[in-house]
Amino acid sequence: MVRAVPGRKTRRIELTLPNGSKQTAYLKCYESKLSRRQHWLGSRRCEEKDLESLNEWRQILALRKLGFRTAAPMAAGWKRTGNAIRSFVMTAEIPGAVSGYDFWAASSDPKKREFIPRLADLAKRFHQAGFIHKDFYLDHIFVAEREDDLELTIIDLQRVLGPRTFRKRWLIKDVGSMLFALQKAGAKWPTILRFFKLYHGTRRSSGKERKFLWKALKRAARVHEHKPKFGEPEPRN
Repeated sequence: MVRAVPGRKTRRIELTLPNGSKQTAYLKCYESKLSRRQHWLGSRRCEEKDLESLNEWRQILALRKLGFRTAAPMAAGWKRTGNAIRSFVMTAEIPGAVSGYDFWAASSDPKKREFIPRLADLAKRFHQAGFIHKDFYLDHIFVAEREDDLELTIIDLQRVLGPRTFRKRWLIKDVGSMLFALQKAGAKWPTILRFFKLYHGTRRSSGKERKFLWKALKRAARVHEHKPKFGEPEPRN
């Protein structure tokens, strides 16, 4: 068991493939009950739309189609029994990757400087493509070193929204969450400011960008004061 919170359990499992090789995977299992509205509507479409497991599956496929790295999708499904719904999504382990927090803690200063532009580029492309993560922290960005290059993979997509156009407040929440994550990892202010400027693609911030930064920092401060609902997530991969 990797993590267990009310309504969701995540397990790390090992599968034997048809060719005899082994494949490590992560299996998220969900249990929920239909809301009164869903039960009254009795809509299959409504049920599928509201399931986090199937939303993660759809977002994985959508993002991979656009060239983003995600955990490789393996299987997903759901079953309704009366008023209860059970669902799951399974993804392959990302070989040789660690969470952004672990990567930062183990990296030299030059490697950290290399990481920041890659992180800012990922965040910028993700938002420009019309997606909002809603849990945009370093533990949901996995990093693998491949032949003098860094590969960043975005994971835990069950709450992702999009693709569509969003109001700026949603972008501020995502960026603020990442600023908090960088602060938590131990990044200094010049590094955080560099991430923000690279995200916006400017050397000197305009008045609008400074206002965006101020709001994002307020968001980061609120996250800092917020106690995690189910405690700190356990390391995975």
